[in-house]
Amino acid sequence: MRPKLLADSAFGMPRRLLRGLSFAAVCIAVGACASMFKITPETDDGKPAKPAIADKPKPTPTPKTEPPPKVAREPKAEKPKAVVNADSISRVAAARDSVRKVASAKESARRDSIRVANAERDSTQAAARAAVKAQADADKAKKVVADAIAKAQSDSIKAAIAAAAPSKLAASSKPNKNATVVAANPPVIRQPDPIIEAPIIEPPAAASDSTGIARLVHAAALWNAVRLYHPAASQHLAWDNATVRHITDVRGARSRNEYANAIREWLNTLDDHETRLQSAADVAPATLPPTSSTPNFTTVVDVIAPAKKNTAAIVDTTFVLAWPAGVVANDSSTWLAFQDQSNRIARASHVVIDLRAQRPSNRELDVPYNSSVNAFQTSFASKFATFPAVGPSIRRRAYEGWPDERRGIAEPFGNAMWRVSNPLTIVPAGAPPIANRRVVVVADLSSEIPSSLLALISSRQATLLADNGVGQSAYVPYSVVLLGEGLSARVRLGELLNADGSIGVQPDSIIRSPSVRDESAILKSAILVARGLLNVSSRRHLVVDNDALYANADWNFAHYPIMGARLLGAFKMWGTVRDFHAYRELQDENIDAALQRIIPRVEAARDADGYAGAMLDLAAVTDDAQATLASPSVTQHFGSAWAPFRARWIEGRAIVTQVTNDAAGLAVGDEITAADGYPMPAYVAERRRFGAASNDWTRMRNIMDALPRGVAGEASYRARDASNRDKQLSITRTPQNGTKLQRTERYNTPVWRELTSSIGYIDLDRTTRENIDSALTALRSMKAIVLDARGTGGSTNEVSNETFDYYYSSVMFRVNTVLSASIARQSIPLGSEPCLPAAVGELAPCYHERRTFDNIIGTDAPKMYGGRTVLLIDERTQGSLEQLGLALESVGNTTFIGTPSAGASGSVTGLKLPGQMSFTFSGSEIRHADGRQLQRVGLTPQVDARPTVKGIRAGTDEVLLRAQQYLQELIDPALRKKK
Repeated sequence: MRPKLLADSAFGMPRRLLRGLSFAAVCIAVGACASMFKITPETDDGKPAKPAIADKPKPTPTPKTEPPPKVAREPKAEKPKAVVNADSISRVAAARDSVRKVASAKESARRDSIRVANAERDSTQAAARAAVKAQADADKAKKVVADAIAKAQSDSIKAAIAAAAPSKLAASSKPNKNATVVAANPPVIRQPDPIIEAPIIEPPAAASDSTGIARLVHAAALWNAVRLYHPAASQHLAWDNATVRHITDVRGARSRNEYANAIREWLNTLDDHETRLQSAADVAPATLPPTSSTPNFTTVVDVIAPAKKNTAAIVDTTFVLAWPAGVVANDSSTWLAFQDQSNRIARASHVVIDLRAQRPSNRELDVPYNSSVNAFQTSFASKFATFPAVGPSIRRRAYEGWPDERRGIAEPFGNAMWRVSNPLTIVPAGAPPIANRRVVVVADLSSEIPSSLLALISSRQATLLADNGVGQSAYVPYSVVLLGEGLSARVRLGELLNADGSIGVQPDSIIRSPSVRDESAILKSAILVARGLLNVSSRRHLVVDNDALYANADWNFAHYPIMGARLLGAFKMWGTVRDFHAYRELQDENIDAALQRIIPRVEAARDADGYAGAMLDLAAVTDDAQATLASPSVTQHFGSAWAPFRARWIEGRAIVTQVTNDAAGLAVGDEITAADGYPMPAYVAERRRFGAASNDWTRMRNIMDALPRGVAGEASYRARDASNRDKQLSITRTPQNGTKLQRTERYNTPVWRELTSSIGYIDLDRTTRENIDSALTALRSMKAIVLDARGTGGSTNEVSNETFDYYYSSVMFRVNTVLSASIARQSIPLGSEPCLPAAVGELAPCYHERRTFDNIIGTDAPKMYGGRTVLLIDERTQGSLEQLGLALESVGNTTFIGTPSAGASGSVTGLKLPGQMSFTFSGSEIRHADGRQLQRVGLTPQVDARPTVKGIRAGTDEVLLRAQQYLQELIDPALRKKK
């Protein structure tokens, strides 16, 4: 049955027509969406975009160009069979536009997502390339380190082979290649293994807290004790390298355990069991076993099978002596008991001496026993000796002054040496001993083997068996360095030197007991050795020090060293000054407190200039004008250029005393009131710690010497002229100005001349070998001579004894009034043990012994000068010229005129520091012949004469005029009466 046509309509249209139009709109929308999803997205430049890369940043191949997508055609709409209303058509068009807008929005969102994916792909590829490059750089760095380590190891092996090569030369010029050559007793040399460590991770430049500073101060005391007095002190490089590498761990420790581990690893680099870290529990006395007053004696009888048939059996007796438990090694009653067993020992075929139960006496071998103990043990050992034997000695480091570390500097004072104790000598006594009798000594880690038995062991007349090792602490001296926080370090100060050249106690065999309770295992072995059934003979090892096997670092050559090297520099200056400075008891500031103050500055120094400033501050603590610090960074700190003038501190003002032609607007006599933006009082206060000075007048001398110095270029100065007018000056500093300026303002006057017909003049600061003799010869007929010593004799710090002797021979031989006299008293500090902290957290000053001697001078009678002499002195008189003043004071008819001298004289010594630094200081003390102090006081003038600003501006040498006036009054009595 055919369906009925609907008569109703929607929107004024028949339902069938409306249904057709809706279907057409849906088809159009579906076609547009399909076309959109088939379109290849484009980038901003209009080109097809590459597909987005996922996780792995692999190179993306160039995508192939795809044919343009086919756009779906819109289906043809059915023609309506009825008339369509215009309003309905517009509504359909609006619906179609909305569908197209939705499709366009979706396409824009798609394009944005693709752009984001491309950006992420590019960033991922860049990160991947950076990671690959970083990995390549790391592999390259590892290869460089591995090559360096391999080269160092190869060089070490080559050096060891080269050192041992001479001993391996064949005796014949044409050796047989097939023959096996065995050297007779070839020397065995034990070389230390090379120290190859990874590069140091440099910590940031920052100061430690109070706990870290205290630990570093204790570490400085430990380092100084080891480097001066440990037997391996000659290997400075190895210990310094270890310090540089481990001191940063000490300062960076966050707990007591980390601090202890850092110290322990540091000390382990010495490879010395006797130098170790210990806590308070380690130092506490241990509980001793019950004391037995008498030793145990055991006779073991054994029958050895006969060598041939039908021969009598040989009875072999081995006599065992056991030391009483808990008795010290130098107990005279035990030695007396051993003496009582002489008859039984004499009949024994072999002897075993068991020393494991004894308690060490903790004494030094160079401290002698009492006479009875020496006699007992020497008499006991002489019964076993078949030929004379020499016991061991203790050698330890000792110093007579500080040995100069600068190259090419030869000073008579300052020497490091070995002090060796006198050994015991064992001579055979009584009846000849039994032929082929063997003596075996058994010891353990707590045993103290007497010197007499050690003499037999080192001469191969006795065999030493060790129960799990032999301790060395009973034979060598040591000191305990307190480290705070309940920790301390035991430092060995000497070593056992045997007569055969071996070092320490070296057992013939070390036997490990199978059980701690099995005390008889080693005793059974000892009896077998005594009977000849077990051979344990070994060769002694000689220790050879060889710094070449240690890898060197470049921290000593860098102007700005790494932090560990900077701290090492502070430790070295502090320790050397503390132990060997000639005038350390005259210092105003305690150098230990100065070290605590300087350590944070050394740590926080961010460049070479900061490091130099901190070290200059530490050098200033010496209060010694001969103490100077020199390096390229110190020169940079002061400034490598000069303004074209010199100044002196006169009447409390900075007065210009010399100018060159380049000093435009500045004249002699002008007062400098400001420099580099600092008013003069602030400038002086700022530079008071720029180096050492003996007193206030030498400090102002040094500051005035530094007043023209600074950075090359334009410098700002403010001056006041003779008319009291202020002027602002811009002066150019250049390095050449330093060579143009003369050392003294007297540069344009003759070195020697006649002031009057009866008074002569010699400028000692400018004399040379060529003119001093001729000047003294020409002025010999004068009634008086003025000797001008207002200077340093040519150099402030490199005062050599050759210069001193030069003045003696050229001046003193002619102005002496006596044939021979003591002109000065000189002394040098002696060091034989470390200066240890007095308590935890506190360091006490050290007062070592001194070797004192008198300086004697003599002359010939025909060379004596009978006239009067005057010596001109001021703050510039220092070094050898001060020593000349001491001589003239004692044997010359001499008057001092001027102002006090510098008060800095004596033999100058020095040391090298990290950062290419060289530090000099007074290594010997000079005093007046009667013992009065010279350092920091200087020579005191009998006639006070000072320069004035008025005299400087007038070009008048007022001190010389005052000396001339004084001599004229002495020569002409009429002038004295007139006055």
